[in-house]
Amino acid sequence: MDKAEWSYNSHWLGRLALKDVIGLAQHFTVAQMLERENFSLRYAAGKPIGLHEFFYPLMQGYDSIALGADLEVGGTDQLFNLLAGRTIQRALDQRPQDVMTMQMIWGLDGRKMSTS
Repeated sequence: MDKAEWSYNSHWLGRLALKDVIGLAQHFTVAQMLERENFSLRYAAGKPIGLHEFFYPLMQGYDSIALGADLEVGGTDQLFNLLAGRTIQRALDQRPQDVMTMQMIWGLDGRKMSTS
């Protein structure tokens, strides 16, 4: 643990202005967001998708910029968000991180233990 570094994304996300968030959003399309499995299934079923939900991949992607990440690990359900980091890194002239996904861990009650 002595080599671990703890960071809170509120430190850099809290400093973003609206123009910064719009700048991040310009690197993605609504079609890309709707292709994401979570959204495509809900859209096909006529279930609501809040506009605010599109911001999550942007913010997670910006985490990669702020940390200068060269590797991000997450569950298979997070693949779109992990790749968003690569997209934003390229757009802001940072070397894109590698991405590694792992199968979701299921709780004893049969539900996902986490969504990230």
